[in-house]
Amino acid sequence: MNASDSTFDCSTCAICCEQMTDSKQIVTLRCSHIFHGQCICDHLRRDGRCPLCRDTFEERKSADEVASDEVWPDELEDEALLPRLTLQEAFNVGKMASITDNTTMDMLLTYHKCKSEAKTASDEFDALNDRLDPLRLEVEREINVFEQKAYDKFNAKNTDLISKVKDAQAQTCKSRRQMRIAKIRIAKKYGFEDSQRFLESRRNLQGRQRRERNG
Repeated sequence: MNASDSTFDCSTCAICCEQMTDSKQIVTLRCSHIFHGQCICDHLRRDGRCPLCRDTFEERKSADEVASDEVWPDELEDEALLPRLTLQEAFNVGKMASITDNTTMDMLLTYHKCKSEAKTASDEFDALNDRLDPLRLEVEREINVFEQKAYDKFNAKNTDLISKVKDAQAQTCKSRRQMRIAKIRIAKKYGFEDSQRFLESRRNLQGRQRRERNG
C-alpha cells in the first residue's frame, strides 16, 4: 500500500496534521490524495469517503461478488494480524493503493484471476449437478423397486417361518400378561392394592363422608 517513491514528497497528512516522512507508510487514494496508511484506514472505517474531496470508494456488489468475499477460516489468521482493521477493510484500502503500487496491483490481478476461476468452477459444478440429479432420482427409483421385489420374494419364500415368528411373538406377549396377573394376585394376598382400585375405594369413602356430613 505504498505510494511510488518517485512521486513521494514530504507533505502533511490532512488527517493527523503530521509530516509524512516515510513513503512506506503512505497510501494514495484513486482521487490522488495521499495520507498515512493507518490514518486513512481509520477514517474510511468511520466515513468511507476521502476527507478532502469527499470522493466515495464504496462499490455496489452483486450477490455473486458478496458471496465470493466470504471470509474463510484460514483467512481469519491473517485478519488477526490487523487488530484495527477487518480483512475486508484492509483489502479495500489495498485496492485503492493498487493505483500507485505495482506490487499490490499484481496481487490484485491474481485475486481477480482466482475469483474468476472460482466462479467458472462453481458454475460448472452447478451445471454438472443439474445433469446428475435426474440420474440419481432414477437410481433411487430402481433401488426402491428392487427392494420391494426382494422383500416380496423373501416373504413368499419364508411364509411358514414368518408365521411361526409372529405366533411366538404373540405367545410371548400373552405369557407376560398372564405372568403379571399371577404376580399381582400373589401381591394382593399379602397387602398390595393396585392404584386404580385404591382410587376407587378412596372416592367411595370420600362420597360416604360427604353424605354423612350433609345428612
